[in-house]
Amino acid sequence: MSQKKKRPPIYWAVVGLILSGAFLRVAPLDKWFSEKVSIIILSGFILFCLSLYAGFWFFRKYKD
Repeated sequence: MSQKKKRPPIYWAVVGLILSGAFLRVAPLDKWFSEKVSIIILSGFILFCLSLYAGFWFFRKYKD
């Protein structure tokens, strides 16, 4: 059985940021929400992704 090469977590963080940026470019957020609300949602989403990434990193580092 060949073992797949594991990608570093920062790779997935970058891919997630690119995908969320592409979604925000396509989605008509200005029609759904006002500009201030969409900025709050975007910053909250980015903070959520960063906290998930940090949580997984700490869990893997200090699991033992």
